[in-house]
Amino acid sequence: MPLWCEDFKDSYARLARGSVPTLFVWGDSDCTVPFSEAEHEVRNLFSPVGVSCCMLPESGHGLLLEDASQVSSIATAWFHDVKDPAWIAFLARWRLAPNPDAPTMLGTI
Repeated sequence: MPLWCEDFKDSYARLARGSVPTLFVWGDSDCTVPFSEAEHEVRNLFSPVGVSCCMLPESGHGLLLEDASQVSSIATAWFHDVKDPAWIAFLARWRLAPNPDAPTMLGTI
C-alpha cells in the first residue's frame, strides 16, 4: 500500500467503509510491499470492520504463483463462505487488531 498510498488511499478507505467483504492474503517474505510497511494503514482502515490478513509463510510478492495451492484453498473457503470451525478459527487467528495509538481513518475520507 505505501507504494500507491497517494494514488489509492481513498479507494482503500471506500472499500473499508463499503459492503464488499475483504480478505488480505499476504506473503510474509514480500520484499516489494512488506506488511511492516503497509501494516499501519491496513490496520487503521480495515481492523474496525473485522477484516483478516492471512500471512503465508515463506511467500513473497508473487504468492499467487509461489504458493498457488494455499492461496486457492484460502480463496475457495472465502468465496464459498465456509462455516467449518477450522476455517473460522483460521480467519480469527489472522483478524486485524487495531493500532492501539492510532485514530481510525474510516470517517476522514
